[in-house]
Amino acid sequence: MHLRSESWTNRLFLAALFATLLALPLLPGRAAEMREPYGIGLEGYPYPYPVNMLPLVNDGEELRMAYMDVAPAQGNGRVVVLLHGRNFPASYWAAVIKTLTEAGYRTIVPDQIGFGKSSKPAGELHFDTLARNTMALLDHLGIAKADIVAHSLGGMLAVRIARAYPDRINRLVLAAPIGLEDYRMYVPPIPTERSSRTRTSSPPKATASSSKPIIRRKSRRTRSRRSSMRASTSRARPTINAGCAPLSVRRK
Repeated sequence: MHLRSESWTNRLFLAALFATLLALPLLPGRAAEMREPYGIGLEGYPYPYPVNMLPLVNDGEELRMAYMDVAPAQGNGRVVVLLHGRNFPASYWAAVIKTLTEAGYRTIVPDQIGFGKSSKPAGELHFDTLARNTMALLDHLGIAKADIVAHSLGGMLAVRIARAYPDRINRLVLAAPIGLEDYRMYVPPIPTERSSRTRTSSPPKATASSSKPIIRRKSRRTRSRRSSMRASTSRARPTINAGCAPLSVRRK
């Protein structure tokens, strides 16, 4: 009788242990630890507002462009398009979207093709194509003109849009844009053939004379030439947002 009761107790213990092991994946911490990785379209990654998809065709390839269209509670009749940077999805504009919609702006926030939740094309990405895609989005939404706020790589795209479609842009705001400087003023161009030879050539052998660190003091002539070059460059550098009135955003 004693052995039978002990065997029954062991069975209950094993059943409870088995049930506990089955329930481990359902625990919150365990579920976060075993979460599936995000897909190529950021499947499973939450965006701050509902995401819509615009069908597009680029170079014969059928694609989908993700975007958020956030309406204000009390609109002022203005539309703002937010253009993200190279290493960012559109979701990082969440705080800016909140500020703009509270100020009465309808806010359009696309993921450019190749980024975020949008399709990843098999071909190359070109700014002309991205600009046409952005205009196609505005046409799809029935927006004739809009203000553009762009960050980083989005600044390059915004300038391309403003140059190609000036009648579609009211105001242009660039936040830390890249690619708008003429680096020929600072870095001399290197032919592709010379660059490839430099990468493939073997490093020189070390000698007694080459073991010393190559640190030389710049001559006065070199320093004066570079300082004058920087001064002339700063005088000749154009102001991108000249003549553009800033967006009026009032915080409540």
